[in-house]
Amino acid sequence: MIKPIVRAASVALLFSASWSAHSFAGGEAAPRPDTASLLRQIDAATRAGRLVQADAMLTWLEQNDSKIFAGAVALHRAELSMVRGDVSSAVAALDRVGVDDGSICRKSTLTGWIAGKSAEWNKAILKLAEAIQQCGDDASLWNLLGLALLGKGEHAAGLEAFDSALILQPQHAGLLNNRALALVGVQKHGAALADLQRALDIAPNDLSIRNNADYLSGLLGVAPIRRENESDAIWAARLIRTGEGARDAGRSSSAMAHFANAALLSDRFDMHIWAQGALPQGRKAD
Repeated sequence: MIKPIVRAASVALLFSASWSAHSFAGGEAAPRPDTASLLRQIDAATRAGRLVQADAMLTWLEQNDSKIFAGAVALHRAELSMVRGDVSSAVAALDRVGVDDGSICRKSTLTGWIAGKSAEWNKAILKLAEAIQQCGDDASLWNLLGLALLGKGEHAAGLEAFDSALILQPQHAGLLNNRALALVGVQKHGAALADLQRALDIAPNDLSIRNNADYLSGLLGVAPIRRENESDAIWAARLIRTGEGARDAGRSSSAMAHFANAALLSDRFDMHIWAQGALPQGRKAD
């Protein structure tokens, strides 16, 4: 099957917090950073993917700030944990957030994401929809809602959520990948492959999207195209993925051809590659 993408785009993680970069002469004490200003900087760093910088500033606040902003700091820690995919840390931080700390949008997003990671789809859908009512101009929220709907098996509704996300961010490769998954769920395989090809135009080196496109190509009987300067190892892996799609569609001869070509690129006999040509139980050969 093709797989969803839930992560953000890869970013360089560089520490560059401006408030810690100054030097002070003659033993002069560094001025205490303004907490509200730091929280805004943490927001900006987290959204831009500068996670090391955001973590450093949060750690400083957790060690040095008074209890007045404890709930707001905990909320930012929970959000940073969400971006990193750390569920347990997000749960622990969210437990420290008070009723009056942060917006409904932010807290509902966190609660919905945590529920989705636990496959509590109804709760995830409810909380994410609640967040969207408050801040529906956030593509990442629509993406999370779409993934939760797919998790529940509601592919048509998931497709609508991804459509809404792509209106806000039409050139996001991960969103195109996830909409392709929804399109497969409603049996629109051609449109799904078109979305994946478009995603690869945007992010040609994304292996997750490439794997999904190759698998779907095999499922539809479309031959993969080797890219310029692509190594034998990567091309063999792509042929295997295409073969898996062909095999799952019942195209045994096409599957065996892809697996055979992949095996020929290996410098040793790999029985595992050949064994993958066997059809799943209950499938009829083409």
